[in-house]
Amino acid sequence: LMRDVIFGINDGIVSTLALIAGLSAASLENRVIIIAAFVGIFASAFSMAAGTYISSKSEHEVERAEGIKNIAESTPQREGIMMFFSFLIAGSLLLIPYLLPLAASPLLGSVVIGLGALFLTGVVKTHFTSRHALESGIEMLVIGGAAAAISYAIGGLVGVLV
Repeated sequence: LMRDVIFGINDGIVSTLALIAGLSAASLENRVIIIAAFVGIFASAFSMAAGTYISSKSEHEVERAEGIKNIAESTPQREGIMMFFSFLIAGSLLLIPYLLPLAASPLLGSVVIGLGALFLTGVVKTHFTSRHALESGIEMLVIGGAAAAISYAIGGLVGVLV
């Protein structure tokens, strides 16, 4: 389940932050960004959960067909549910600055929340691994930040071209 939780949190934050950044760079209204982000979060959470369920079930079926005793503790259903809620909760955090506009730039608020959450997720996961906390946190922050920056640039470019 750890894999599904970390994957869901990471993808929920990175995908949503990238979407919000790209839409913001295209100079769309906050209302449009909120609607698009909610739709994107729910659609992606369901898609990720379904993909996790199907791939986990397939892996179990292959192991059975090969006569390998399945050592996995979790069921495909549990893995899919964990993926869904990890993605949904992590992605939804980034909408807080848009729903409660306390700052001049909701995008900046989302970036701070997203990058902070990625860093903390990297740090927290080291309680279950042998990695150094700072190294793990920075790795998640850099990879997620790069994805958001690329999407922001693409959104700005598309916003100019359309």
